[in-house]
Amino acid sequence: AAARRLGQRDSEGRLLLNCSVTLRQSGQLDRALALSRQGQALSAGASAGAAELPIDALVLARDEAETGHYSRALAGLEPVLAEFSKRGTEFWVQACHQVLARLWLDLGQHARAAPLLRAEAEGLPAWLRADRRLLHLELARRLGRPAPVGVLEEALALAATDAQRGPALRVRALRWLPCDEVAALAQELVKVLSPRERFGALLALHVHVARAALHEGRTDEAASAARAAVSLLEAGYAPESMYLPEAHGVVWQVLTRAGAATEAAAAWHAATQWIRSRALPEVPAPFLDSFLNRNPVNRELLAQGVAGALPPGCAAADP
Repeated sequence: AAARRLGQRDSEGRLLLNCSVTLRQSGQLDRALALSRQGQALSAGASAGAAELPIDALVLARDEAETGHYSRALAGLEPVLAEFSKRGTEFWVQACHQVLARLWLDLGQHARAAPLLRAEAEGLPAWLRADRRLLHLELARRLGRPAPVGVLEEALALAATDAQRGPALRVRALRWLPCDEVAALAQELVKVLSPRERFGALLALHVHVARAALHEGRTDEAASAARAAVSLLEAGYAPESMYLPEAHGVVWQVLTRAGAATEAAAAWHAATQWIRSRALPEVPAPFLDSFLNRNPVNRELLAQGVAGALPPGCAAADP
């Protein structure tokens, strides 16, 4: 507000971008995107050519990618990556690579994601290296390959060295841990994340706990975790570093197994509505097929909408 009163557009823009980063860390991705758009427009108009400007564009493009605005995200990321490469800023090049890799995974373009994860520059911070290893695991999972040996252990060891970013990275690692270890680690992480208001990471944690408990046949525990995830989703939060329809999809699977047909159907509708109405219009035309058929979450959820395969609780006339 002070920057606005003084007419300092660049300062106002950067403060808005800082607010957007904080909102993103709390799991409020739509609010983060709104502020990063405002902030980038102000800082760009006031200081075009400034050394920091590509970082502003990266913040915006990341928010767009994580909220399903894929065409805009790609249009922003590709020139930003070229600029960072030209300047030789290895940290920001790697940061761009990892944002792009996740975007390509969402679009089902696994072959485009793989080259972005091949070379690791020296001197990167531990949290960025941990993120890169978790992306390697995700790529292997998408390709139907075994997890690369030792990569999970490396990611966890790197995460343990960063008190600020480490807990959220450990939440991501829950996907690859044995199911019988997930609940115990999750309880530890809740105690760290809750006081910090890291609701996006908590939401992802509940999803991982629900999936693991369901796999082990602990249906009541899985349903409790799924409903905890729903509470956060309904409050406007999104899971950190997780494709949003996946969270809804796990809730749907768990509550279907628990016999809560109406709640399960609501989760399925939320997932498919986001895919069809939010994301699909924002997917570049060359990637429509891969988005629908090679993104495994989309493929599974949308398959349930074909005639005769509607989820329990959904009437055939439902939109």
